Amino acid sequence: MSSKEYEFPLDEEAQEWLRIRLTRTGGEVDAFTVQYETTIHGKRLPVARYDEAHGRAHRDLLDRMGEEIDKWWLPGDPTF
Repeated sequence: MSSKEYEFPLDEEAQEWLRIRLTRTGGEVDAFTVQYETTIHGKRLPVARYDEAHGRAHRDLLDRMGEEIDKWWLPGDPTF
């Protein structure tokens, strides 16, 4: 099992970010996280996260403390 994490700035000032985490076994993706982050008062904060942490792909919207305020399950049964 191997894990990789990538960060991509979405603007030239590096105030908005996309963070991607992938865990693979033998070339197959076992787990993923795609997270949008923004900078508020100099601190990087998560805003929205797509993952499969509960066994099914979904989106979490997060508050300034990183706590979930809404969950939306992706329709159907998407595969990795």
